[in-house]
Amino acid sequence: MNKNSVETITILKFLLTILVVFIHSVNFEIQPIHLSFDAKDIYSILYELISHNIGRLAVPCFFLFYGYFFFLKLKQFSLSEYKSQLQKRMKSLVIPYVIWNLAFILIIILKNNILIKIGHQPDDNMTLFSTSSWYDLLWKLPINYPLWYVRDLICMVLLSPIFYILFKYIKGYGILLLTIIYLMTWELPIPGFSTTSFVFFGAGAFAGLKKIDMIEFSQKNASYTLLLSILMLAIATHNNGTELYEHLIRLFILSGTLSTLYLGSLIQRTKIKSLLLTLSSASFFIYLTHIVYIMHWTKGGFSRISFFNDGVGLILGYFMIPITCAFICLFL
Repeated sequence: MNKNSVETITILKFLLTILVVFIHSVNFEIQPIHLSFDAKDIYSILYELISHNIGRLAVPCFFLFYGYFFFLKLKQFSLSEYKSQLQKRMKSLVIPYVIWNLAFILIIILKNNILIKIGHQPDDNMTLFSTSSWYDLLWKLPINYPLWYVRDLICMVLLSPIFYILFKYIKGYGILLLTIIYLMTWELPIPGFSTTSFVFFGAGAFAGLKKIDMIEFSQKNASYTLLLSILMLAIATHNNGTELYEHLIRLFILSGTLSTLYLGSLIQRTKIKSLLLTLSSASFFIYLTHIVYIMHWTKGGFSRISFFNDGVGLILGYFMIPITCAFICLFL
């Protein structure tokens, strides 16, 4: 890849991490939207559009980037190379995954011991911890739930020889097969094997093996993908909460990932590039820590200010809560 393309992906890692913080600033339930000028309806449209729908682009892009760089440097996939890659990923994926799940559990225990001693009831996290098995806490959920991405990534790395064989022998038809399964919304009932991880890690793997510069590819097809992305986003949002929603939003995600790469290349040409490149070093830390009570405390602080509970304040709070949470993580 050329320098500009590498910088674009680095910048996008940070911006998409902030988008993940926006996802976790609201509840996860998809709600139908009501088009009106009422402040609460505008607030609802904003968080459905940004947190629930545009937000669905973040993790697929992370899988795409990881699959791409994992395979980009490979010239020949051998057993020794596979073992070497597993050793590297033990340090960069498995150890952080275990540590940050255990850290969250420890913080839950410490916080709730303090609550009980001063006469308060345990919080929801303590209830979840008390009623869940270690398998649930460290793998199925996991307790630090943004880490489901890292869990799935670990599984994709373990299956990397299959991706190599798939694309070596059936080439682009392998991507087509995975995409069809993705659009059918079929999911394996096994934690760690989501179709999202298969499709986008696989797409990144294919681009890496074929030495395709993804940013240049997105620029060549920008006019089509941007138009399709806007159209599918509007249709999917209009169908929030319906049976068709999941199929429609996945069509948006497929085109939206390419549009994201293109928009990232535009940002890379601006004056804020240097700042975003500097902040990008904190991306993984923000991703790991923002949900460890920081988001909860931030939302609680804003809820105590009456201005942010209604009208224009509700809309302003939607943007200020995740940004404040991200700044706290940056400060840490």
